[in-house]
Amino acid sequence: MTIDQAREYTVIVNGGSGCFFQPADPKATYILTAKHNIVNAGDRITDLTHFQYQNDHWEIFTIPFDNLETGVNYFPHPDKDIAIITVPRIEGLNALYKLIDLDTNPEEFWLLGYPETRRNGSPDYKIQWFRSDKGIGILGTTENARREAHIPGNPDLGEVRGHSGGCILKDAGNKLYLAGIQNSMAQAVDEQLGRIEFTPVEIFNEIIEEHPDKLSLLFPSYLSSFDFLRGEAFDLKAGLSQDNISYTKGYLQHKCKEVIDNEFTPIGIKNFFQTRLLIDQNKGEELETKNIWILWLEFLTILNIVKKQVHTVDNLSDIFDQYRLLFSDTNGDWCHEIPKLVYSDYKGLKKGGLVIVGVEKPPEDETYIIDGSIPLIAQVRSTQDRDQLKIDDGFGFPFDEFKFIHIDFFKKESIIKRHQEYAAINKDQDLLDKLRVVYGEVFTD
Repeated sequence: MTIDQAREYTVIVNGGSGCFFQPADPKATYILTAKHNIVNAGDRITDLTHFQYQNDHWEIFTIPFDNLETGVNYFPHPDKDIAIITVPRIEGLNALYKLIDLDTNPEEFWLLGYPETRRNGSPDYKIQWFRSDKGIGILGTTENARREAHIPGNPDLGEVRGHSGGCILKDAGNKLYLAGIQNSMAQAVDEQLGRIEFTPVEIFNEIIEEHPDKLSLLFPSYLSSFDFLRGEAFDLKAGLSQDNISYTKGYLQHKCKEVIDNEFTPIGIKNFFQTRLLIDQNKGEELETKNIWILWLEFLTILNIVKKQVHTVDNLSDIFDQYRLLFSDTNGDWCHEIPKLVYSDYKGLKKGGLVIVGVEKPPEDETYIIDGSIPLIAQVRSTQDRDQLKIDDGFGFPFDEFKFIHIDFFKKESIIKRHQEYAAINKDQDLLDKLRVVYGEVFTD
C-alpha cells in the first residue's frame, strides 16, 4: 500500500478526523473516531468528508448522512473518548484489518488525519488538509485503556490539533493494519516531545457489546460465512486452455456448498484453533485476512472429495489430528517459510500426517511436495532448537515425521498442468472419480 491508498480510509469528521472500517455487517461501513469531535460540534455532524483517487486525481465526496441519532447511527462510548458512526456501505475499502498485538513490532506506524494547521483557505482546498506522519512508535499504556505513541519531529499541540480520531496504521505491503484512533496529546505539563495518546482498535468492541442488536463485530463479513468466498475459491486459470478445465472449475465451486451447508464458518474455525492455523504464530492478525479462508474453503472441499464423505463441524478436531493447513500471508516463495515451519504447531498431528502449506504464491521451481533431503531442510535440521518444537512426545524433526505439500498441488499441479486430461469430462461422477485419483496421490489414511 502507499500513503495515498491509505488516505482513502481517512475521514474528515467535523473539526477532527476518523477512520473507515468495514464490519461484519455487509450493509454498513463504520467510521471510528474520537467522541469529542462530535461533542465539540454540539453533538451533531457539520462535516463528514472523504477522498477517493479516481481518473488520476483526488475527488472529494460528502458522505450521505441522516440526522445524528444516538443509538441509531451514532454510538458514543459512555466513558471513553471514542465513538462509532454508521453509514451505508462504501465499497472498495477492504484492505484494512485490526492489529491487536502492538508490542511485537511497535515501530514504523503512520498517523493519518486532517490537523487544524492544514485547514486554511477555501473549503474547495480540503484536499490539501490531509497530513501523514510516518515513523510513529508505539509506547506504553496510559489510563483509560489508552496507549502512548511518539511522532517524529516532536510536534506540539498546535500542530496535532485536528488529528483527533485519525488512524494509526501499519503498512503490510498489500494491506493495512489499524492499531487505533488518536485522541489527544499526552497529558503532561510543558512537555513537547511529540507524545500522543490513542485508543487501541480492540477497545471499540466495548461500544459494540453495548449495542449487540445495532452493531456488528469489527471483522470482515466473510468471517461470518464461507458463502462470501465461494466465488473466489478454485479460481483456476489455464490461459488458452481454459475451456479444458471450465467444467472442473464450476464443479469445484459447486462442491464448496457442502462446506457452507454444514455450518463451517471462518470465525468458528478461527475461534477454535486461533494461531495454531498459522506458520508464524506471532502474526495473529493474519487470521482475519481473506486468503487464509479461501484456502480453508478449498481444503475442506478437497477433503470431502478425497474421503468420500461430507465433513461437519463435529469432526473438526479429528480433521486437525490427521491434517494441518498452515497459512502464511507471505509474498514470497514457500521455501522461505521452511525455518518457520519447523516451529509451527504440530501437537496432536498423527505420524505421517499431511501438512498443507497455504501460501498465495505458487512455488517458483514448481516443486509442490517438500523432499526432506533437500539442502535447506538439512541445514534447518542441524540448527533446530529442539526446546522450541511444538510436537508430541516421541516425535522428532517435523520434516521427518510429516508430509509437506503446497496448496497449489491441488489446483495447478493436479488440474491446470494436466488440463488435457479434463477436456473430455462433462459428467460429475466421472470428474469426481478423476479428482479422487489425482488427489489420492498425496492423501493417505
